[in-house]
Formats: sequence, structure tokens, C-alpha cells
Amino acid sequence: RQGWPLQHACGRNPLQPVSGKTCVQEAFFIANASGLTLTSGGSGTLDGSGQPWWGYLNYLRHGEDRPRLLSIANATDVLVEGWRFINSAYWTFTAADVARMEIRHCAIDNRVNSADEHDPVNL
Repeated sequence: RQGWPLQHACGRNPLQPVSGKTCVQEAFFIANASGLTLTSGGSGTLDGSGQPWWGYLNYLRHGEDRPRLLSIANATDVLVEGWRFINSAYWTFTAADVARMEIRHCAIDNRVNSADEHDPVNL
């Protein structure tokens, strides 16, 4: 959390929470795109290094004010293929006002530990 940049011009991403006059910057934010292709050779990984944001106390401290790993807004003809999304601080992937998007052969893993549950430890 320390050193994560704040975005002073909020509102470009309709799904991004605003806290006062600033909001946390997304890890990857793409807007106003057409014919967008995000592919890897099958082993591409986006790692959000979210561990410092996780846990009950950090959830109480930051609430919604945590960065999403990948956000796409106002786009058409989008392909996301062959990615592994891990350790997002908050939402892993958001898409708003996106037409004709295909997501294939991707995986998401955001576990604090091997438990598959939502409890105070695994927030």
C-alpha cells in the first residue's frame, strides 16, 4: 500500500470508487480502445502483489479504496487470451461499456491461503 500512486483525476473508470478528491490508481487501465488484443504465449502472468492490501484490518482501513488489476472501459472488439491473473489487491478484472469482448484460456488465483472461503482472514 505504501507508495501506491493516487490518481488525482478520478472518474475515467466508472467502476473505480472515489475517496474524497483522489482515488487509487488501477494497476492496468485501458479506455477508449477498439480492436484491442491482449494475448500471451500461454504463460503470461499479471501479478498485482495484493498481499499488503489483504486481511480484515486492511479491509477496514482501505475498504473500496484498493486498485483493481485490470480495468477496461469504453472499448469494442476486445480479446483477452492466455493470461494468468494473480494476487490482485481488489477486483481482478472489470469491464464497463465494452462491446464484443472475448476472454479465453485465462485463469485467476487470488487466494491468501489454500482455503476456498470468505472469512476475516481471507478478505
